[in-house]
Amino acid sequence: MEQDSAETGDLPLRRPATPEDALRTDGIGVLLDSAAFRDALNKERARCDRGGAPFTLMKFELDVPRGSAAHARCAEILAAVLKKRTRLIDAKGWFSECVAVILTNTEPSQTGKIWRAIRDAFQQHVAARDGLAAPSSVTLAHEVYSYPDAPGRSGASEIPRDPAVPGKSR
Repeated sequence: MEQDSAETGDLPLRRPATPEDALRTDGIGVLLDSAAFRDALNKERARCDRGGAPFTLMKFELDVPRGSAAHARCAEILAAVLKKRTRLIDAKGWFSECVAVILTNTEPSQTGKIWRAIRDAFQQHVAARDGLAAPSSVTLAHEVYSYPDAPGRSGASEIPRDPAVPGKSR
């Protein structure tokens, strides 16, 4: 796969290697489309059911109008930050019209440090961009979900169904 910088400073993005890869991503080549992300989530649930290791879904909400150029640019920056600040095994994609990441073998209580690193890097890169919405007006919010939803786990709730993708969900 060829490395390509997409104007994200020191955060390189990867372009899809084949047309088939491009069909499963959002065009940036980093985020899985909703259907591919749902598939990754279902695979992670099955892995968890077999082996018992939990995972956490972290969903991000950008405080800019959806469909705007600023939203697309912020999503691209967030994708690059997630690529740099999460592990290769952590799937990144679109979930319920939001950017999300599946953190394999991760309890909700372990996500605070990850969230702060993502938030700080995102704010740093958004602030460095001209032509976006005013940097101080772009905020990044997050929600944390865990699987399995077991008694005694705190800091997260059960993973919701993605209404953007038709099909079965657990």
